[in-house]
Amino acid sequence: MLNPEKEKVEKVDAAARCKAGHAAKIKLDQQMGKQREKKKVNLKMFKLSLGGGKVEKMNLDSLKQKFGKTESWIEILKGETVPVPREEYLKDLKKYRVTDTLERMEFKLRKAYQELIETFQLSHEEAEKFLKGDKVEKMGETGCKEDSMRKLYDNYKSYRAEKGEVLVKEAFLKLGLPGIVYRSVEVQKVIGNWRQLQEGSGLVIPRKKENDEFDMIAIFGKGDGILVLLCEVKVPSTFPWDKEEYEPNQKLFEKAWEQLSKSHNFITGLLGDIPTGALSIHAVSAFPMSTKVILEKVVDPSCCLRYVICKEDLAPGQLMSKLGITPTKPSEEGFSHLQTGGSRLSCLGSLHLGQRETSQAYHENIKRLKKERDQVDSDVWQLLDDHQKEAIENMVNQMQLSSMEKDFGRLDLSMSEGAAGPAEKDDSLGGQNLTFLTGAAGTGKTMVGGEVVRRMKEKDTSALVIITNMFLTDTAPLMDDLRGKYSEVGEVVGMDTLLTRHGVDMEKYKTPSGKYDYPALLAAVVENIIKSQPGRRVVCMADDMVVWPGSDWQPLLLLPAQVICIINPGAISTREYQSLPPDCLKITLSLSYRSSVNISQLGGNLRKVSGAASSLPCEPATEVVGDVPRMWDMGEVVGVLCLEYLLQLVMTGTPLH
Repeated sequence: MLNPEKEKVEKVDAAARCKAGHAAKIKLDQQMGKQREKKKVNLKMFKLSLGGGKVEKMNLDSLKQKFGKTESWIEILKGETVPVPREEYLKDLKKYRVTDTLERMEFKLRKAYQELIETFQLSHEEAEKFLKGDKVEKMGETGCKEDSMRKLYDNYKSYRAEKGEVLVKEAFLKLGLPGIVYRSVEVQKVIGNWRQLQEGSGLVIPRKKENDEFDMIAIFGKGDGILVLLCEVKVPSTFPWDKEEYEPNQKLFEKAWEQLSKSHNFITGLLGDIPTGALSIHAVSAFPMSTKVILEKVVDPSCCLRYVICKEDLAPGQLMSKLGITPTKPSEEGFSHLQTGGSRLSCLGSLHLGQRETSQAYHENIKRLKKERDQVDSDVWQLLDDHQKEAIENMVNQMQLSSMEKDFGRLDLSMSEGAAGPAEKDDSLGGQNLTFLTGAAGTGKTMVGGEVVRRMKEKDTSALVIITNMFLTDTAPLMDDLRGKYSEVGEVVGMDTLLTRHGVDMEKYKTPSGKYDYPALLAAVVENIIKSQPGRRVVCMADDMVVWPGSDWQPLLLLPAQVICIINPGAISTREYQSLPPDCLKITLSLSYRSSVNISQLGGNLRKVSGAASSLPCEPATEVVGDVPRMWDMGEVVGVLCLEYLLQLVMTGTPLH
């Protein structure tokens, strides 16, 4: 039998062990446990000033109907989860340059840290103390250079915290529930210019501070009601050289619970007229950069841990279980309540204005890409991780890659300790001379491959270098771009020309499923090349080779060791990645070059805006030329989609076929 007294004692003991701001959490629980009564609202019409001299009569029902005509609502009715904002421009928010990646900030911080220690004879603790903003006596009065080091650390902390929020937002989106996930909800922007309608209708929204901002509010349809997830995200401050993960301090938890208390008051006021039984609210804090092992040292597992999301909880399939959510398809009534919530959070206010709908984000993305292209072209700095450095070092056989071409920018290829030596040679490739470059659109796969080819040519000037694209003809604009960069290294030629030149019939490599076996096709071309060039080293870079599970890699693996193949299969799925030969070098790029994230998002938006693009078999390739980016589908759809032309069609309302 249950012993109430024993349970009470156990709860008190757990609370005593818990260092997660337990008192603040108790207050939040008490607040959320109070019985809520449905608010009576009136549907009187009010004149609202919508800006630009536009005035519209509206009540809560017409506001709801207005939201029902948006792209977001149409997507939600299809069962999708809509993000607001549609896309994240973290660097714009913080006024960073597009080239200021987290990796680059870490690189600069390490350099600044060492410089402080060497210049001022500081201990490691003193250098960290200075970067945090504290005064260090032995340094005396500091100048602009030292102050900029502190600013760099502030930027690093801030950007890392924003990235943490985005990680949680993405995990919420992957729950796959029909609804909306809002990040960075500013009360003032939600209230916006419909305050008169709120107050006149009888909604009571507590706002001690109108500049309050909540990290995450998600509203999902569930059965006859809605589920609201409130989440505050915390990322403990750290340094990139820290070898150990540190425990979050109690203040971080206290701030999270206190902010959740405010967001609970806000959402219950905003949705006060939704029946009590139809509104379920969960409140959690998230520490996306902290592991469960570390959090358990601070948060008692039997106390508050179930309300704290850790790094492991963001893994696919884990968050639903952590939150205790049982997916239930929304009924007509559930969708109605969901429409109410969406209309009040993002229909009239200025919250993420211009980033609430796909088409808005699509137009904005094109403008930003031009700005980012200009910044990147003037400051390209590619940082490779240890795995990439080791793989490239193997590819160029311990070649020193320190000096770079002036027009190429700076590429950090310094070796890490313990890097692998040269690959052993045998009578066939056997995986040793076959390398794959994978990653999202714009991460620099072609750039890295081209640079490796350039270095190989410098080492062996007699090598025959072929740079080809599996789908573009010689006259394609992207091929002209490749020629401009690599024509002095070797021949840049379309695969169609190589097939004709070497008498290879593409149709012989068509599989029963109707797809082409591109690895076998490339091997046939290379075989004919080495027959015409006996004994000569051949370096072949194949750009944008589509990889299907079940592709036959054996012909490439059986090529003689004089052949080196560098293959860029583009952005591939986990299943496709696993189908690559196991003993080959594989380099996955996840760095920002030409704003890879935005290019990938632009591709996704293009598919949504254009019905014709929705069935493209793979991610489009991209090129930034002139004022607008152009995109080529690298699958079996032939043709060029010019975004400038598509944009004109969308803006004029012309149907896309």
